Amino acid sequence: MIVLKAFMDGGTDVVSLWNSQQRAKVRAALAVKMTYLRQQNREGWIRPHYDGLRDGVGEVRFKVERINYRALGFFGPERNEFTFCFFATKTDEFDPRNAIDIAVERKILVERDALKHVAKLTIWGQV
Repeated sequence: MIVLKAFMDGGTDVVSLWNSQQRAKVRAALAVKMTYLRQQNREGWIRPHYDGLRDGVGEVRFKVERINYRALGFFGPERNEFTFCFFATKTDEFDPRNAIDIAVERKILVERDALKHVAKLTIWGQV
C-alpha cells in the first residue's frame, strides 16, 4: 500500500490547504480517487487515474463538473510513498501555467530535506 505524504508550505501541508479552499464535491472526488490509488502498487498508478509528466513528477487526474483537476506529486521520498506537491486545473494547459515547475521545485526541496518539507497525511483511510 502506498503511504501518502504532502509538501509543507509555510507550516501547512498542501493537501490540507487545498482541501480548505474546495467545495465538498471536489474534495470527495479526490478522496475517492486516492482511496482507490493508495491500495494499488506503484505499477497500478496508470491512466486514466494517474499519468507521469516530467522530472519524476506526475499527476493524479480527476474531474468534477467538467473541470479537470490535477494533483501533482512524485513517488518518494521513500519507497512506497507518494508526496503531493501542488494542485492545479487543466484544460489545454495547466492553471497556473507554471504548476509543473512548482511541483518539480518542491520535489527537489523534499529530496534535499524530507524532514523539513514533508508531512504524512492522515486522511483517505490512512492512519
